[in-house]
Amino acid sequence: MKRNICIIIFGIISFVLFANDTYYYAAGGNIIPPESHQTNVEMVEEVIHIDLFDNYYSVTVDFTFFNHGTDENLIVGFPYLLQEQGGTYSIRIYDFKTWVNDEIVTYSNDKIELSGQGYGRIIVDHAFTKNVFFPSEEITKTKVEYKAEYGRASSSYFLATYYYGSGGAWHNPIGKMTIDIKNNVSTFDAWIYDIQMPEIGYRNFPSNIAVENHINWENNFLQMELFNIEPNENDTIAIWIGRPLWDLGPRVFSPNRFEYRTHMLEDRTLRLLSSQQLKITRNAFYAFYGYNFRDENLKSFFQSFNPSWYVVDESFNENMITEIERININKILEEERKR
Repeated sequence: MKRNICIIIFGIISFVLFANDTYYYAAGGNIIPPESHQTNVEMVEEVIHIDLFDNYYSVTVDFTFFNHGTDENLIVGFPYLLQEQGGTYSIRIYDFKTWVNDEIVTYSNDKIELSGQGYGRIIVDHAFTKNVFFPSEEITKTKVEYKAEYGRASSSYFLATYYYGSGGAWHNPIGKMTIDIKNNVSTFDAWIYDIQMPEIGYRNFPSNIAVENHINWENNFLQMELFNIEPNENDTIAIWIGRPLWDLGPRVFSPNRFEYRTHMLEDRTLRLLSSQQLKITRNAFYAFYGYNFRDENLKSFFQSFNPSWYVVDESFNENMITEIERININKILEEERKR
């Protein structure tokens, strides 16, 4: 692993990233990132819980390690990325806590010695560190917990991010990664429109994995399970969140702007929507033609857009719906039956 740790910018984005636990060497009052796999300690599993709230998101990560060699004492750190904007650094992490084998421990905020500035002037230069003893041929567990402010991709999207590339320094690939995402936003109906993760093991040419092939929905939260991950130093999870029905401000949603009246819905798009969001999307096609919903919640939802475009048409009939709209309705129904 290169000593300067950086990420690839998703367009023009304002965000801060926080990372997997990794290990460091002490040097002259600073800490130095290791080259890859200079330890016999393997990250067997990590479980990442991301809870989305109105003005922040919280992250809890449980790490499970196994030491294949002799006893090791390591400086284990949780690095965080800083982005320079207008000559100042923006830091958006707070209420940080960390545990070792279920016991909360104190930590230091240490400066990382870097050999370069990082791509796009986004760099890792500090880490929350603790000393961890890894007994030979035994399991050791660590945990971190913190809150963070959302980044912005544009006026249309805000971002929750988690940088896991730093986990590539441990012995062997990461055995299993579980990602749980729960949407608790209450001030508006936030929808997850994309989850971007670099292609696992595909170095030099960044690509996003097909996350829809790994998603399961359980009790209204989204879960992904990935195995044998050998991350590049830049690898990051980015969760793109926006308003309902692709109503991307400052424009106002209206039927003539709904692109899926003329384009096919993609499986990836549908897999990211909750059961309630699928129901809303499916019924939007009927609302465009003035269908008189018996469900007052649906009727109220479609009347809530300002200016309101939903007007009941007592002459509605199924023949008004176009062929491509019907195909999309059936695709949504198929996804709903899987839940």
